[in-house]
Amino acid sequence: MVQKRTFLQLREHIIHNLAAGRKTANQVSAETGIGWKTVAKHVIHLRGTGLVKLSFTNGYMKVFELTDQGKEKVGIV
Repeated sequence: MVQKRTFLQLREHIIHNLAAGRKTANQVSAETGIGWKTVAKHVIHLRGTGLVKLSFTNGYMKVFELTDQGKEKVGIV
């Protein structure tokens, strides 16, 4: 039986994936194995906590990146 990941584990995977640079939810999904809808929902939460920000949008896609606070969390800054 496959053990489900907790919200905290999913968010940690997303944050660490975004540490490599700006990405869309689809890119994060492909690289982490987390469904894109799940990534999109957790990115909303991470934006609310100030760890992730929207860096670009054109109506068709959204690109996200870590904030300074997010970078501190993963040990970049």
